Amino acid sequence: MDFMPYQDRRQHVRHALRHDALIVARGQNPAPCEVADICEQGMWIENVGSRNVLEQLLDEPETPVEMHLFVAGTGSEVHSRVMGEVRRIDSPHVGIRFFEPMPDLVKLLLETEPASYRQVLLDEGERIRLWKTFRDGARELLNPLLDSFREAALEAVQTRLEKAGATNEISQLKDARVTLVQGGDEMARNFLRRWHVFRSAMQGESEASGLVEDLRIVDKALFEDWLELQMVATRFASDQRNRLFQLNQLLLQLSLSDLDDRTNPLAPIPLCQCLHYSVFRSGIGDDVKPLFYNAFESALRQHWPRGTEELMQRLREGGLRVLELENMPVTWAPVRKRSSRYETDNDEQAGERNSARNSSNRSRNPPLVRGSLLRLVGLQRNPQRRDTPSEGV
Repeated sequence: MDFMPYQDRRQHVRHALRHDALIVARGQNPAPCEVADICEQGMWIENVGSRNVLEQLLDEPETPVEMHLFVAGTGSEVHSRVMGEVRRIDSPHVGIRFFEPMPDLVKLLLETEPASYRQVLLDEGERIRLWKTFRDGARELLNPLLDSFREAALEAVQTRLEKAGATNEISQLKDARVTLVQGGDEMARNFLRRWHVFRSAMQGESEASGLVEDLRIVDKALFEDWLELQMVATRFASDQRNRLFQLNQLLLQLSLSDLDDRTNPLAPIPLCQCLHYSVFRSGIGDDVKPLFYNAFESALRQHWPRGTEELMQRLREGGLRVLELENMPVTWAPVRKRSSRYETDNDEQAGERNSARNSSNRSRNPPLVRGSLLRLVGLQRNPQRRDTPSEGV
């Protein structure tokens, strides 16, 4: 699809190159792509890695976008950013015209040795290596997380048991203690079994069908029980919003699958769904479940920030790049008075960007509860049905 008038074409010399980039469209996560050629007034990008972004660009001709390149400058990496509008689409390739000429960006790229161009996203060998990095990082996050959860839950059960007076409560607490002591490994296996379904969905594997099979009417008590745990996930995700935003981007680049807070396998909501599945299959009494959920929240706060930061740092060292929330455009109006829009914003601009974004977030961001019912049906499977054995993270 071509939106460019004939007179706008080929007015500047085009320079062929191969360089990773991120494309940002309104309302979408930054998506990976590759710059194939560039001139002072625009660029041609190929292999946009997000179906959501491509569909939006097709539906909204001449929509504004912002491009981000991380260029190996002299002594340090230069974060270049430029805004323009879509003028041509040959999916998954896109032609972009800049809102203002960008001779400095072209010069920067031409002065960079081709061997220094960032070319990670489409290199199959690099992708295999980065998948291994992801698996190792996930294991290093989830194993300590589950161990801490088990310890915290056992301590909470023992403390409550010392104070319990009702016969039914005492019975449930003792059963929960036995489950944690003798069946803790089985709980962990159930957790990881469900987690692998989310991981498979991200990688496009057939196991992902487990998320949507066995659809049935959700039991009211089970749904209400999930809502209680979902509050834990939502509260924690809100506290970690910027880190989660970056993690979604990294895994999107790795998997070329559109991810969000409900489908990223390492995000709080899927992790809490894995716990809910494990607790449901373990037969934990209703009076004891809040103790388990509080223990899991404590384990999340202890391990998730550090574990995800270490994983993201390794992926960045592997060549991937991400944007923080403060890097996202506040306005999509053309900016024509500046000769260059790259390098990091100064403190005053960053403050204005954060202030405007915080105001808009309060009015437009939906709560993280969308889709919970559909996800929950995947948890309400027959406890007697045997799943495919898990080999660990």
